Amino acid sequence: MRQSPRSRVVGFLISYDTDQHGEVHEVRAGRWLVTSRPTDHQDYVLIDDESVSPLHAIIRATAEGKVQVLDQLSEFGTGVTRHDSDEEEEVAGSMASVGHGDSIRFGKRKFVV
Repeated sequence: MRQSPRSRVVGFLISYDTDQHGEVHEVRAGRWLVTSRPTDHQDYVLIDDESVSPLHAIIRATAEGKVQVLDQLSEFGTGVTRHDSDEEEEVAGSMASVGHGDSIRFGKRKFVV
């Protein structure tokens, strides 16, 4: 994850899809592009997977710890599963709030918040 050095850490995205010990990305206050390709223009979360689009989703996090995600018309979509549910909500058209213990799916990759 490329990040602004001054922004506050408000959480983590952790995936066990490809690493049994966990692939961890910090979530810092600010606006983050979820992408499969590095970019020089803004902060981003890089996920090396063919199901993640170059402009897949946006994560917005406030200094107070509020986290939201918005799909950017990605080919394989973005979904949120609440920590107390097995049903996934497809994220399309508006920001979805995400809380501690919820899961976010970017393409075929799943991350716990």
